[in-house]
Amino acid sequence: MTFLERFNYKLNFWLSWVAGGVMVGMMALLVGNMIIRRLPGLSPFGGTFEIVGFMAALAVAFALGFSQIRRSHVAIDMVVTRFPFRVQRLVEVAMSLLSLVLFVFIAWQCIELGIRYMELGSVSETTKIIFYPFIWAVAFGSICMCLTLLVESMKALLQVVKK
Repeated sequence: MTFLERFNYKLNFWLSWVAGGVMVGMMALLVGNMIIRRLPGLSPFGGTFEIVGFMAALAVAFALGFSQIRRSHVAIDMVVTRFPFRVQRLVEVAMSLLSLVLFVFIAWQCIELGIRYMELGSVSETTKIIFYPFIWAVAFGSICMCLTLLVESMKALLQVVKK
């Protein structure tokens, strides 16, 4: 299990760095666009809205797994914390497995949508960027989230069995 945990941590750690880099790039694009608007004789970059949308999708998808590892997501556990330890872990297993099913479905649908858009040759309206790779990147981020949820559910289940 430790190999799987280490692999999951390293993969999601590096994806979170990519997500951070994408966020910095998105910020630079937006700030640069705002500065250019104020300069006389220059016009803003075309397609900024589309590019920022693609970058936001990448940033969110790539940050999911590490956010889950770090417990950065919102959790309301006022009731669960009052349960005995084993029940808390069983609730964690159940929630992780339900979330796993959801993210498997998201990844599957993103892959199918990417295939459909690839076959159609769909491009963005303004910049004509082929966008199925971005959809597949979201699918990859969802798959990494699935790995994280699987590892967490296995760890919680092992804690239930050991106690």
